Order: sequence, then C-alpha cells, then structure tokens
Amino acid sequence: MRYVAELHSAWHAWAAQGRDAHPCLHVVWAALAGLAPLHAERTALRGGPVLDEPDPLQFYDTSGYGPRALRAMACVVGTSQLVHGTDSPVVLSSNELPLGAEAHAAIRTGNVARLLGTAWVPA
Repeated sequence: MRYVAELHSAWHAWAAQGRDAHPCLHVVWAALAGLAPLHAERTALRGGPVLDEPDPLQFYDTSGYGPRALRAMACVVGTSQLVHGTDSPVVLSSNELPLGAEAHAAIRTGNVARLLGTAWVPA
C-alpha cells in the first residue's frame, strides 16, 4: 500500500506545482498514478489545485489495475491520456477491453506515439 500512497503524493505534488514549473514536459504515471486523479475533485474542494481539464502532456500507464479502474480513469482523464502498461508475467491480465476495441487500439499505439512525439505507423 505504501507504493500507492507514494504515487498519490507524487501526482498531487505535480498537480500543485510541477506543471507550472515544467510546462512542456511529457509525464507518464505508472500504475494509473495509483488512481490519484480520481481524488482531484475532493482535493480541489479542500483548497487544493482545481484541475478542470485533463493535462494533454500527462499520460497514465494502465498496469496494475483492472477494468473498473480503467473505466473510472477514462472518465476523469480521458482515454487519450491512457497508455498501455502491463504487470505481465508477474500478474497476468485478462484480454478484456473494457473501453472498447477502438480505445484500446489507441492506448497501445496512437496515445503512445503522442506521448513519445512520434508518428505511429502500423507494422
């Protein structure tokens, strides 16, 4: 559980000061940032930063969570900010596509290309 708390702490610190200090930096959060973006509304209500729109330069690796977490994060940050991540072979994930085939194709290709600043060309 400490790892998830550390992900939360890092994400909230970034939300409070990181983007202002590094306006052009692409950021990838491991393990969906421990779902920290789901707490952004609560944080704002208690005087923290207000994050009305997803940051187009912030991406979330999908490792470590299942379909419900993916759907919740997609509602908050948008599917365009999710990138493929895996815990395999330590934890085998299902082949379920809870966001639909088109969104999962983008998570594995187009979103990654945007993150890396490259054009994705199908093999």
